[in-house]
Amino acid sequence: MNTIIPLIMAAAPMLGGYLNHAFGFRSNFLAIAIFVLLSFHRVPVLLFEETLAKEKRSAVQGQIDL
Repeated sequence: MNTIIPLIMAAAPMLGGYLNHAFGFRSNFLAIAIFVLLSFHRVPVLLFEETLAKEKRSAVQGQIDL
């Protein structure tokens, strides 16, 4: 991942410029939406189970003052 992420960050302006020139600025939003959906497909965040045992869980008590 540490190799791929910088390459994607370096290529993003070039890809965005190409998409903007070829298809208009809305194509950038479509590309982002497609990449997000592919990410959700590859990393099923919603399917991860809770790792803390049920007997150790407790309700949040009180309020946090900032």
